[in-house]
Amino acid sequence: MLFHELPTEILANLLQMLAYTDILSCRETCKLLRGIIDKSVAVQYALELGASGKLDNLLCAKSNADKLAELREVNRRWAQFRWKHRVGPIPVRSFASVYEFTGGCFFQDLNESYASFRTSSTSSISWLPFPRPNSIGVHEWGHNYFGFRPADICVDVNRDLLVVIERKDSYDGRNQSVICTAHFRTISTNEPHPDALVPTICVCTETNPLICDHSMVVQLGGDHLGLLLSRREIDYSRNDKLHVWNWTNNIRKANITTESNCRWDSFCFLADDAILLPDTGLEELSIYLLTPEPNSIRHTISLQLPETKMKHAIHYMSVRCEPIARSPTSNYHIPTSRISTQTSCQTDPHAAIVIVAMDYAVPTEGEALEIDDFVITLPDPQVFAIKRKKLLELAKGSKEQQSCAEASSSQEIASSIEVPRLHSREWIRFTRWGLSPVPARWICFVQGSRYISMPHRPSGSKKKMALKFYDFNIMEERKAECMSQDFLPEVTAGAQAEGWIEDDDEDEEVEFIPNEVGKATKISTPTKWPVKSVIILAEPLKINKPELFKESFVTSLSCRLIETEAVFDWDSVVIDEDHVIGLKEGHPENDILESLDVLVF
Repeated sequence: MLFHELPTEILANLLQMLAYTDILSCRETCKLLRGIIDKSVAVQYALELGASGKLDNLLCAKSNADKLAELREVNRRWAQFRWKHRVGPIPVRSFASVYEFTGGCFFQDLNESYASFRTSSTSSISWLPFPRPNSIGVHEWGHNYFGFRPADICVDVNRDLLVVIERKDSYDGRNQSVICTAHFRTISTNEPHPDALVPTICVCTETNPLICDHSMVVQLGGDHLGLLLSRREIDYSRNDKLHVWNWTNNIRKANITTESNCRWDSFCFLADDAILLPDTGLEELSIYLLTPEPNSIRHTISLQLPETKMKHAIHYMSVRCEPIARSPTSNYHIPTSRISTQTSCQTDPHAAIVIVAMDYAVPTEGEALEIDDFVITLPDPQVFAIKRKKLLELAKGSKEQQSCAEASSSQEIASSIEVPRLHSREWIRFTRWGLSPVPARWICFVQGSRYISMPHRPSGSKKKMALKFYDFNIMEERKAECMSQDFLPEVTAGAQAEGWIEDDDEDEEVEFIPNEVGKATKISTPTKWPVKSVIILAEPLKINKPELFKESFVTSLSCRLIETEAVFDWDSVVIDEDHVIGLKEGHPENDILESLDVLVF
């Protein structure tokens, strides 16, 4: 039987298994495939998922036709920054020190008063699901109680996983001790998580006279949990330490310490087996890979940042990437969470971007910058984006080269092979620099291919703020060009639409839904959308900062930039899968969150 003689259903099933770029290529080969691709709902949905950087949620019972219509509508709303509903203000339980926004939920620790917030040895984690596009209404708070005070949390809603870190610091007059214990619970029942071999793991026990004051960064990556103890002061006589465990089988995968002149401020998982660890001291991005064996972390490659004119010019560097990398062993199609069944599709972690933010230190009045010189000024931070997939390609390509070198060398030579360091000119073109600064304090500013930013607003200010929204997935525009569809608003490279986008529909009736705190929550849909401009940044951008960098460089990662009018009465902003959340802070001297304003897309 020839290819064109196969039944249409079989051809459609084959086509929907291809990558979206391959589907578009097949569409250009013959009328037969073009007709199948244009008429098959399943193939159209597969095409839309690929172009959107999404994965199908098999837990959702909707038909492919309904999923396709919903995905196209959501993509259209994000492309225009045109939310479906606005819900708020949602009062937040005050006096919290731990927050997390992920998977359509808001998590925080709960304290009865400011006094208990400062002194209590016990607490609980409260969580609130946000309204969904097709399920408007404020849900009830959930509560998970603990007999200790949580120092930090991380969450994987798709696995119904809540990781709570218990930290104990002590000082005996000579040595300072830090003990960090991870507790693995289900969000829905607060029971020990069924995927965890043991309900708690003592992630690290550090006793050292030089530990001093360390901050703590905790991240999940599939089956792995990482915990970084980082110095708060620029002092190279002390060390930063990264601990990595496989929380499903209680096996330690890494316990590494900074070397001379190195400094780690943050990290993130690129995949279940890959970690991005920026080195502030050496001014480079280091990528480590894990293997199934215990203590098997391996420094694979370092990406050097553009060379600066001063040594130790970077004062602080952070990285952030969402959503959480998926586990290769866990079955995500088992309905472990009532939240994960509500969305028809989810962001593909491999289609996500990584946001890197750097504060550069500048000497005062021409003085040389020393390690212990804390009288420094900080210019506007430098922020850039790079695709997670590109970082993994660079790391795994380097790993293959190292493996070949080791296989062809003696044991002594293989053990001395240095980690490859890639000069900035070899990889910087895959980035986009010049992004607006990350929101102060709140770290949930990126989700998938989307990044949102808002200028800093001084405490107590009533000034209305504008937003900048970046989307680094512009494959929808390219797909529309290939298929000659007017699917998204017509926006050409460098063009911008000035003014406000008008909505001819009338306002929906405003509802007031009382919540458990006794206050009302307003749900409304506006008739006028505060979008100032929409620009496709597709041309290469030359970064020329002679006061900071030794030479100029070019970045070329494409994105869509949407700027809004200054209409938002927010102190900061975060983003997740279906929402943009404005944060209103009370008690300016204590930076305590007061309420949330949720835009539902």
